[in-house]
Amino acid sequence: MTKFIDDLAGASFDIVKMIYYFFTGLLIVGIPLILIVKIVNFITAL
Repeated sequence: MTKFIDDLAGASFDIVKMIYYFFTGLLIVGIPLILIVKIVNFITAL
């Protein structure tokens, strides 16, 4: 029974870690991308 609980905790931790890495990557890629788009929009509006 302890092994099952340990496996369950490990699996849920892996899922949480995967979600965390996904959102971290999204931020690292997304924020500069949004900034570039805003700068380009500002330049083209001039």
